[in-house]
Amino acid sequence: MTLAAIFVQDFRSREVSVYLFAILFFLGSAYHIQQSGFAEFTQQITINYLILVFQFGLLLLYLLASRGKIYNPINKSLGIGDIVFFLCIVTWFKVEAFILVYTFSLVFSLMVWYLIKFYWSVRYNTVPLAGLASVFFLIVFILEMFLDNEMSITLGSFVYDLQ
Repeated sequence: MTLAAIFVQDFRSREVSVYLFAILFFLGSAYHIQQSGFAEFTQQITINYLILVFQFGLLLLYLLASRGKIYNPINKSLGIGDIVFFLCIVTWFKVEAFILVYTFSLVFSLMVWYLIKFYWSVRYNTVPLAGLASVFFLIVFILEMFLDNEMSITLGSFVYDLQ
């Protein structure tokens, strides 16, 4: 429900309630701690956060280089809500799974946004990244419900089963 609410709010107004992000963060933390224990949880989300910081750093360098001047890209090229969304979603995944689903969520969001813009007129030119990524993660979590416990998407065991 939280992911669906994020989608609706982000798509309609490009604003998402901070309470939805807090719910997403705490539910993900509780789930991950219950499945893996606190020590592994802290290790996994620390690595996930470092991955996000690295990726956002590269994105910042690209945006600064492409503009040819120093400026603040937050809310011009990347919304603060998009950043907060990904900072909250990392609590749900082990590192291997996070890398895969994060990458695919970005690709999914971009493809869906271009389809939406092609077929319908839209009010905003910016991609509702948190909203579209929340749809992707909702699909991932629904798929997770149909998998047995030994092939978990969020806990990364499916990555090893693919090899």
